[in-house]
Amino acid sequence: MNFVAIDFETANFQPTSACQIGMVVVEKGQIVREFESYIQPEPDYFVSRFTKEIHGISRATVAGSPDFRELWSEIRGMIVSASQIVAHNSSFDMRVLSSCL
Repeated sequence: MNFVAIDFETANFQPTSACQIGMVVVEKGQIVREFESYIQPEPDYFVSRFTKEIHGISRATVAGSPDFRELWSEIRGMIVSASQIVAHNSSFDMRVLSSCL
């Protein structure tokens, strides 16, 4: 089975506010690539509940990280070549991906 698993964390309630991405590429049942990066969110603010109760990521954590536009050139190939994209909470993760694009 071939697929890409994807997971986003967001800084606030806006779907464009991705602040972290994690991806795993699986081909023929084997993990062939892993990728993770912090992301500068857009809009650039953090909801304290997200930082304190959900993921622990803050403005300081993402300082110096690329924005999604900069990351896209690195992750685009993994996503567009995938026969399937899977996610634990796919409606959330696909909405974040679509909004960031």
